[in-house]
Amino acid sequence: ALADQGLLGRKYVLHVVGQQFRKLPGEFETLKSLLQQHNALGQWGFLPLAEYRTLLGRCHGVVSTARHDFQGLAVQEAALAGCLPLVPQRVVYPEWFGEDQCYPSLPADPQAEIAGLIQRMEHHFAAAGNGQPANNSDHSYLPAQLAWQQLGPRYGDAFAIG
Repeated sequence: ALADQGLLGRKYVLHVVGQQFRKLPGEFETLKSLLQQHNALGQWGFLPLAEYRTLLGRCHGVVSTARHDFQGLAVQEAALAGCLPLVPQRVVYPEWFGEDQCYPSLPADPQAEIAGLIQRMEHHFAAAGNGQPANNSDHSYLPAQLAWQQLGPRYGDAFAIG
């Protein structure tokens, strides 16, 4: 799909980080090999917390392809660090992030879904004017309803001992 959408000729680095499971789908090895061939592979696999947070601070965006997600904590963490979230129009994401940050959910047609994701990426790259959205570490893409200023008082009330 990366080749079909013309992404292999562009300058970018893709990091695939997080917990690794014993048995990974073969697509991950294919992706890793393809990214290596095009000098587009960044970090791969698990990172210690400090390295992970440093990496988030340098990244421009975060992509989710989740078909199910309990809370989307990794996307929330990246958004809080200034990474532009690009998420599918499914699970909880449409409630949290604006339409501009969601791409069409097409589970029956993965190629079309990836095309929608890439189109959304292109939109944000073009809007930035320099070919890539800036990491805005002093600005959070975290939705206002998930900010501590909103949730803190509610937690205080919920756990008040009276």
